[in-house]
Amino acid sequence: MLYLVLGRARSGKTEFIRNLIADFIRVGRENLILLVPEQFSYESEKAMLSRLGADKMQSLDILSFSRLGQKLREKYEPSSPSEPDKGLAAATMCMVLSSLSESLKFYKDSCANEQIISELLSLYNELRALGVSPENLRSTGESLSSDFLREKTAEVSFIFSTFEAILKQTVPDGDAMSQLIRLSREHKPFEKKLIFLDAFAGFTKQELYVIELMVRQADAVYVSLTSEFLYDEAPGIGPFGHTVRTINQLREIAKRAGVPFGKPAYLSGPSKYNNFPPILKRYNSPELRALEKNIYSVNPHVYSLPADNITIACAANYMEESEYIALTAKKLIRERGIRARDIVVIERMPNQMRTAVSAAFKKYGIPVFEDNLRPLDTDPLMQFVLSAARIAAEGFGTELIMRFLKTGLTPLSVEDISLLESYVLIWQIDKSEWLTEWTKHPDGYGFEFTDKDKTTLNKINELRLAVVEPLLELKAALEKGSGKECAKALYEFIEEMDAREALKEYAILLNDSGNMPYALECERVWDILMQSLDDIANLLGDEYYSPREFYAILNTLISSREIGSIPKGLDAVTIGSADRIRTSSPKVVFIAGANEGEFPAPLGSSAIFTDRERRALLNAGIELACADEYKAAQERFIVYSALTAATDSLYITYSLATFTGAEKLPSEIVTMVERLFPKCRKVDFSMMEPMEKIESAESAFEQAAIMWNENTDTAATLKAFAQSREEFKGRVEAINRLITRGSISFADKESAKKLYGEKMFISPSKVETFYRCPFMFFCRYGVRAKPLKAAVFDFSKSGTAVHYSLEKLISEQGIEKLSALPAEELKALIHSAVTEYSDRYLGSMHESSARNRYVLEKQAETVYEVLIRLIEEFKLSRFRIKDVELKMSYDGEVRPYELILPDGSAVAITGTVDRVDIMQESGRSYIRVMDYKTGGVAKGRFKIKDILNGLSMQMLIYLIGLCENGGARYGDELLPAGVLYVPARAEVIKEGRHLSEDEEREKKLKLGNMKGLILDLPEVIMGMDSSGTGIFIPAFIDASGFVKGSVYSLQQFKALKEYIDKKIKDMATALREGNVSALPTENKVCESCDYNAVCGREKDGPVRQLYDLDDDAAWQEIFNAAGMNEE
Repeated sequence: MLYLVLGRARSGKTEFIRNLIADFIRVGRENLILLVPEQFSYESEKAMLSRLGADKMQSLDILSFSRLGQKLREKYEPSSPSEPDKGLAAATMCMVLSSLSESLKFYKDSCANEQIISELLSLYNELRALGVSPENLRSTGESLSSDFLREKTAEVSFIFSTFEAILKQTVPDGDAMSQLIRLSREHKPFEKKLIFLDAFAGFTKQELYVIELMVRQADAVYVSLTSEFLYDEAPGIGPFGHTVRTINQLREIAKRAGVPFGKPAYLSGPSKYNNFPPILKRYNSPELRALEKNIYSVNPHVYSLPADNITIACAANYMEESEYIALTAKKLIRERGIRARDIVVIERMPNQMRTAVSAAFKKYGIPVFEDNLRPLDTDPLMQFVLSAARIAAEGFGTELIMRFLKTGLTPLSVEDISLLESYVLIWQIDKSEWLTEWTKHPDGYGFEFTDKDKTTLNKINELRLAVVEPLLELKAALEKGSGKECAKALYEFIEEMDAREALKEYAILLNDSGNMPYALECERVWDILMQSLDDIANLLGDEYYSPREFYAILNTLISSREIGSIPKGLDAVTIGSADRIRTSSPKVVFIAGANEGEFPAPLGSSAIFTDRERRALLNAGIELACADEYKAAQERFIVYSALTAATDSLYITYSLATFTGAEKLPSEIVTMVERLFPKCRKVDFSMMEPMEKIESAESAFEQAAIMWNENTDTAATLKAFAQSREEFKGRVEAINRLITRGSISFADKESAKKLYGEKMFISPSKVETFYRCPFMFFCRYGVRAKPLKAAVFDFSKSGTAVHYSLEKLISEQGIEKLSALPAEELKALIHSAVTEYSDRYLGSMHESSARNRYVLEKQAETVYEVLIRLIEEFKLSRFRIKDVELKMSYDGEVRPYELILPDGSAVAITGTVDRVDIMQESGRSYIRVMDYKTGGVAKGRFKIKDILNGLSMQMLIYLIGLCENGGARYGDELLPAGVLYVPARAEVIKEGRHLSEDEEREKKLKLGNMKGLILDLPEVIMGMDSSGTGIFIPAFIDASGFVKGSVYSLQQFKALKEYIDKKIKDMATALREGNVSALPTENKVCESCDYNAVCGREKDGPVRQLYDLDDDAAWQEIFNAAGMNEE
């Protein structure tokens, strides 16, 4: 006898079946089987155990189709192997595509295409479920009129017949369902049984074969299905079309078997067909009852009453949508006493929202069970194995090696990996470069090797070998071994790398941090990996496969395997995908992500046979479902099941936009429910009151942060709460810094003193960095944070090469000798100096590419042009070069310039002066400081206000220091002749093609005019430029004999010294007090700053107030600050 139990959602079908089973067992009936979907077995076992007790449960087997097949196999053929799982089937299909590659046309290079493999397996299973063999497919294809489809069908049949032949080597029946059918036919295991099938949405053709055998053998078979009647009320648009098709198939089975088709039990309510009264109160709210009755109905009735138990909520994006869901769940638990286990979140595309939803629930302290299967290839252990196999197959790509190392399962420490990563990023190491010794400087271009650098490089090479050598051994093993030997080599590699021990340590770490389920999962993943290696060895056997083929098959195997979540506890919110989740009367359901193209899921076409090709095959006798029609019916049922799952309250949520701002539209679920329930609750998360968004300490803090600067009672209350909690102390301080725009400083000033030293050593360039932005100084010179940048030589780094070459030539040859050389000899010397720089600092970069050679040739041209200007300038000058690269330090040529701070400690100004020139005149020594500049101040007028603002002080600091401490080297009475910035760049003349050679030369000399400040004595001006006209310097003597231009008096120099001393002391004091404020001189400073991502300053944040004065006003401010009068 075949009985159907029919009813709409929540009509009590499952309860009816369970009660019926209980009644049979109570009257002494044994040998009952309850068949349910895999994911519903635990819930069913728990419910029946509660009804029957442990003793009576012995009379009932609760099974899925797969578990039924396993049980029959264990009973009748215990030695037969089990069916390949999804992963092994995918690996087998990959192997088939690889071995048949030369014979294929449509799928020739598809062995590494996971989507094609998945589609082929899906089609194979669909055909098996229909009872269509590869031979049936081939013969049917031969009758088709389309040459294209005939060829494709033949190729697919060829692939499937090969695939099936390999499967039958291990499973004679080809698959578990075929084996189940055979065993059921041969052994008649269902005789004298009562069989119940519950919670199925439909059945495959193979499952229907099993059901037919059950109907023929068993005393009775009961099947529950979700449909109001035996027929479809709304063909093509209703939710039950999919189910009615199944009902008709079951009726046909009863007819073929010659078994009576019993009168169905209609559970949806009073009906002329219903001889079973409703056994459950289906819904606790009338609006949910109305929703179930009218959803996808042909003649829907609009619910005109208020529908407070149906809520449609929108949020700005899926993060806020997730926040709303968790917040509302927390309110329901607190206000209505609903248990977490009575709440279900149903998604359709879980990858998009799952992480966000889980994180939101965690924030509110709500336990969560994720009812999903996650792919194994994302696990660190699997990434470790797959990355190693891929490196052995494809080569030593840096991205692959970093992925391999960052699994945390190699012997290298985090510090070791960081050191390696830094080097390969700086030098752009890739592929075969991993196999040769690395010789370049660990910090990139422009650094000379110290002993410390050499030690670091040795360490890096040791680490490189520790990574490369085991992988080379694996590569060699994979290149010469059979499939079985490759699997063994991979296992030995895992053992050699001690990955299992590292995995155990990782599990302990997870457990100690409160993630016990994930810690337990580590052991499961290890077991699956070992099984996978066994499967690969058995599958590939003694046949040879190239490393690429071996990797492709291994990757397919592991990528196709999944692992389920371990329940964290009995009272937890369940989050699951709509097509998988099976709920048991949840009180509250959230339909998450109800956006167009997401929920319902979009209909996708098959990659193997299109709908048009499926129709052609259907007309030829193969009953393949047309994908769109089948999926549309299936999707309607999925939506119907999700919307009708709750007994008390339904929440439908959607997002308004993506994170990039692209608009997202609500799906048909939202519009359909809004149309049926015009008075349902509508919520816009962004419009909710702040207090409504508070359900935990964490959410209270978030709202406090948002309202921190508001002058309201609510804001004051939340602010007081945040300030009272110890766990928020650091974040409260951060908010105060941001909101009040206050200074950032060390909490412990002693730490600042330790960081910078009891006696500070500061260079003039560091002083300018501090006044540009104290936080930049702290990062660059305090904690010495260095950005990781590729070592690419470009014109922005060209100043170093020009600088080096100029100083080498001037110090070794002297200007006089250089001026006497012919042009070609001078160019040869320059080329030699530039090449030496490349060899010494750039690792012979000029030999590496045509571009690099071009770059350095341009630098040589720049050096030549600058030298010509210097030669011309020295023809008019009585100043002579005394030092280049002069060291101001305790072991240098001149002692550092020292200042005593208010607390009695000292600051020493150290550094290297590019060039020092001296002029002896009337028994006195005039000293000037020269600096080669490729940009910056060399391109514009020297402005006194820059000094006032703490900028452009570098050369003046050196001049002050030399005047103070340079007497022993340059003469006792040193007068500050000035500071000059020498343009170290090639000048470009736009109208050069229209000028004569002399005119172009004259033009370039004028453009190369030096910038700076000069002492306003006539003898100094004439000593620098005997013409007195300022050809090369920014000063001249006018017709009246007065000095004009960018000059200062001795009195002004004294004021400058006092002012600069004060700025240095202020800086040193601020550093000792731990001031690291992110307060730049202008927003432009932040644009090129390496640390703008970590300082916390907003793009339009505060800047340091600068003086914007002309030179006269700026001088007056300097005198005022120095406490002097301008005379």
